Amino acid sequence: MALTFQQKLDKSAVQSVILAEITAAAPLEAWVAYNSIWRVSVPAGVTLASFEADGSAVTEGSSVANVEATAGRWFQSGLYVYFNPSSGTPYAKVIVAFCKFYYADEVKTLNSNYYASRLKSVPRLSLRIEKTIGGISQIGGGNIGLENTDGFFDSLANFLRWDNGTAVIKMGLDLKDSDEAYGDYRTIATYALDGADLSDTDLTIKVKERKEVLKTKLPLTLFDQATYPYIAQNLIGKPIPMIYGRVYGAKGIVKNPNTNTIKVCGHAIAGFIGLRVKETLKTRNTIAPDWFIVANQTYYRTAVTNDVVRVTYSGTDLTQADSIAAVAAGSDLWAHVDGFVYTKLTNPNVPTSANIEITIEVSQEVWREIPFATKDIANGEFTVSSEYWDGKAELSVDVLGKTSSGTFLQTSSEIAQDILTVLGETSFDTAAFAAAKLYFDMGADRFGNKRYHMKPSLYIDTEVEAIKIIERLNVACFTYLYVNASGQWSYNAIAPEPESTSFPNYDEANLISLRRDDDTDKIFTQVNATFAKYHAEDRNSLEIETSDKFLKYRGREAHIIKEVALDLWDSTDANYWAQRAIGNQAFPLVTYQTVIPRFGLVLAPGDKLRVIRTRGGVDEILEVLEIDFNLTTKQATLILGNVRGWGRSSGFWVADSQPDWDNTDTDLECKDAAAESGFWTDANGFADTTDARSFNVSRWW
Repeated sequence: MALTFQQKLDKSAVQSVILAEITAAAPLEAWVAYNSIWRVSVPAGVTLASFEADGSAVTEGSSVANVEATAGRWFQSGLYVYFNPSSGTPYAKVIVAFCKFYYADEVKTLNSNYYASRLKSVPRLSLRIEKTIGGISQIGGGNIGLENTDGFFDSLANFLRWDNGTAVIKMGLDLKDSDEAYGDYRTIATYALDGADLSDTDLTIKVKERKEVLKTKLPLTLFDQATYPYIAQNLIGKPIPMIYGRVYGAKGIVKNPNTNTIKVCGHAIAGFIGLRVKETLKTRNTIAPDWFIVANQTYYRTAVTNDVVRVTYSGTDLTQADSIAAVAAGSDLWAHVDGFVYTKLTNPNVPTSANIEITIEVSQEVWREIPFATKDIANGEFTVSSEYWDGKAELSVDVLGKTSSGTFLQTSSEIAQDILTVLGETSFDTAAFAAAKLYFDMGADRFGNKRYHMKPSLYIDTEVEAIKIIERLNVACFTYLYVNASGQWSYNAIAPEPESTSFPNYDEANLISLRRDDDTDKIFTQVNATFAKYHAEDRNSLEIETSDKFLKYRGREAHIIKEVALDLWDSTDANYWAQRAIGNQAFPLVTYQTVIPRFGLVLAPGDKLRVIRTRGGVDEILEVLEIDFNLTTKQATLILGNVRGWGRSSGFWVADSQPDWDNTDTDLECKDAAAESGFWTDANGFADTTDARSFNVSRWW
């Protein structure tokens, strides 16, 4: 029976082999006519893997003759590449070939490819996810070192673009009596090329993590004069908003004032659900303030900040003057200047709160509901009747956001994948994205509509780096995004899971070292979470959650407050977020750093494992937060966390047959039972009031 990768790692007599498969771009320009087609020369040692013309893939032919007979084909024969364009000449096209190179740290022939032993070094492999809520997980970068003492790469310096391509690092394990088959090699990292340095002894290729693409700013589409001839001039060159999930108060942008056409975003949406217009509501009130004589003068004044429309003395209107000087020179006049009302009555009358009334006008901005005239959800536009809108007042629009193939994107998993797709990414761990979506799936309502938990509300109307948008999504929905070793984007929900026999156990036999760190910097005892923002109206809802018990634990009188703006629209989701956050982060964040042998290669960020150590009485279910694998020492450094505050205390729904807490169980049996299912606890946190071990054994939200 063939051994698994893990079983081979467990053996001491095993030799690791590192492969580097590097694909680099080569612009092809110096085409010359050849019979009825074209050809270009390439340096020795170069083998083309693929061929593109103006960004589109071109089919590889089977021979030069096949290329001559069939338009839209290319073929490499020796030091020449032959091309038969579908139309025109190569000079009118941007043609880029991708060349593949195979290297290893020892000579190998695998999968019919020869791997030259030029590989001198590869980056330290590092994968991590954030220790707390939010952030972007990543795969590290570095340098790939290749042997160049024979000058092989010198001739390629002006031919290849080492800043356009990929590098895939694989690891195989040769046993004493058998070598690893190519199909069993494990991909341990995938990088994007980022340039190279060439010397007489080395080619050092710089590689970077895939998350570089997240530095691109969104939205990508901008307003332009040609497409939007009636748009306001100050909007030309500004981004057309993107909307995900249910968004309240999106800003209505006048696309065409002649037809009252309003645009809210640059893509198809699921629907328009509400529309309001901003109006000024004016009301009049009567006040009777106290009056004070102005020093060294014969007139009086009182402070009034609102607009004044009338002043009466004993029921008779006084005449409005245009200045303080006019009031001083006359009688029974009033003037409103710089926040004060001035008056001078006919002698001997004196103004008092009993004989003078002031009528003020109070202006209040209100948002009034109005109907849509027509809706164009395919283009994120609508019209409104002139009966309800004067063409100038601000509009506030409630929207069900972006769709994909007609499906409303409601979960963070769908939205994150769509954002990456907008950025041109195509390589996804589809199973991980699907599992994350399923985690938020709450079934259907009585009408058959899907219901989800932690529903995002993203309104992107100014240019912002995509990484910031994903971070907001992660914070709101307790999720994380990272690039796995195969170069695929992976997405996961942060959630505990029942302890499983599949969790690998690590004990003294395979822990080289172990260090515990308690991080108290991010502890808080009150959450002030705003949500359901009405963007045009500049208002939102607020959810507050506190824990007086945790406050006392820290010996504080005042709460440590976490202020957070959540991109959520549902109050139930915001309440859950605040409760979960206060439950997790009112405790110190406990992390462990450990060094283990090469076993770390089978782990990934987010994996759970059990760490057992006699010293310190450690027996914990921990989450892999970071892996740093050193291919030279064949050791992995792990940063492990206590499942973001849960540890082994999370409860799970189980069958009725699950046994109750048993105070006759051993400590280990109690821990295992808690990790497998959890227990109902009373208001004081006990599963069994007679057994102190059952205190806080399970936590629920």
